[in-house]
Amino acid sequence: MILKLIKYDFKVTYTPGKQMYVADTLFRAYLKDPVSDDPELESVVHSVSKHLAITAEKRKVFQEETKEDKVSKLIMKYHLNGWPDSKKTLEEEIKEYWKYKNDVDIH
Repeated sequence: MILKLIKYDFKVTYTPGKQMYVADTLFRAYLKDPVSDDPELESVVHSVSKHLAITAEKRKVFQEETKEDKVSKLIMKYHLNGWPDSKKTLEEEIKEYWKYKNDVDIH
């Protein structure tokens, strides 16, 4: 959730728990089943890099590795040259990124 909200600038205010009825209800009705990682997490990893406090050297290594990544290369190719009209024509490795095609940003 933090990764999805990182692009927003919002103000957090304290509200006493006794006034947060929905949150209290959700807290008491937690899921007992194990939860797997969010599949969307992998798709936002690249955008998080610009928000992380990392050294210039580590940033350069990250950028170089990203440039060599097969999936990243394909996404960059379609971002720069245009996405096809149909998801069916995409390489299998990047079909899951189809729904994020309008969110891609390359710096």
